[in-house]
Amino acid sequence: MSRRSRAQPRRRGCSCLNVLMTLLATGMILLAGFMLFGRPWISTQVSQQLIGSGPAVQTQIEGQIGQRLPAVIAALPPGEVMVTEAQINSFIAANPVDLAPLESATLHFAPGRVEADVQAFGTSSRVGADLAAQDGQLVVNNPQINGPLGLALSADSLAASLQRQINDQLAAQGQVVRDIRIEQGQIVLITE
Repeated sequence: MSRRSRAQPRRRGCSCLNVLMTLLATGMILLAGFMLFGRPWISTQVSQQLIGSGPAVQTQIEGQIGQRLPAVIAALPPGEVMVTEAQINSFIAANPVDLAPLESATLHFAPGRVEADVQAFGTSSRVGADLAAQDGQLVVNNPQINGPLGLALSADSLAASLQRQINDQLAAQGQVVRDIRIEQGQIVLITE
């Protein structure tokens, strides 16, 4: 046999590196396709569902606030009242029907700010506001709704409704707000 017949042609097989690069490239193309086409389509579908029901949801939430507030405000004794995050979240967990149309809510108190993580329509959003006492009334400042619910609900409208209803109930009880402090994990309300 001659040397020519012995020499075999060089094999062009698939190395592990080539397979890995192919899989990585395919994954990147699929991810890019999802980010460009799939994700915007899903966002559009969720937004349309929320926006289509937005005014009804807004009205329903404002109505729920109005139904629960008289009993809560009437139960407030004059003077200093401290409520912890854990107490409020336990109350919410024990009364899930009162949240409708929200599926769940968890409140958080940070210095100067009240925030809530809420679930509605299968989506998560964060709602927050600053509270202050001014001229004997509760004032809601800087209301925000981050996430999909922000597309359907007006933070300013909800804050104005909440503020009006709380102050109306306090006035009906003959109470005025002297101070409100939001501290880490608790809120302190002083009325007379």
